[in-house]
Amino acid sequence: MSVDEFTITYWVRKKDNPEWTDLDSTIDFKPTHLPNNILVATRKNIKEYIIYLLHPEFGNLKITTNIEKFVKDDLFVAITRKKETFKLYLNAKPVSTFKVSDIKNEENSVGDFVLVTIDKDDLDNFKIDAGHNTVVPAKIENVFGNYYTFFFWNLNQRAVFDKDKIFTK
Repeated sequence: MSVDEFTITYWVRKKDNPEWTDLDSTIDFKPTHLPNNILVATRKNIKEYIIYLLHPEFGNLKITTNIEKFVKDDLFVAITRKKETFKLYLNAKPVSTFKVSDIKNEENSVGDFVLVTIDKDDLDNFKIDAGHNTVVPAKIENVFGNYYTFFFWNLNQRAVFDKDKIFTK
């Protein structure tokens, strides 16, 4: 599975997420790594369903769609990518088509999932050789001007960095 062409499918089950049917609810679903190392993080934010696709080769992509008519029951989600085009299907119906440039997540806000560039000594118990860096997934928890509080859920750590640490491609 390459990062330029792939298909992702999954279910959002009402029985596993009872608040799914509440139009005023916000749910952060557990992020998942795909075999091609794409990280998929999703969130229901009131009437919107937001899908984050994160990978060092393409950066932070964010697909947002209205789900008001889909929250009564389980939801089947399918996303396809062929080169520069993404297609989103909900319950087997085509909902949206996007170009990569349309969904680059450049306007970040609280709740967004992003890749953050980490250098030596940026995080506790996270070893990187001097002169090297890596990208680590995080959720934005707070924004104070140009400074963001990031939660690195895999490390159970929070850190405040300048917004320039958000990885862009």
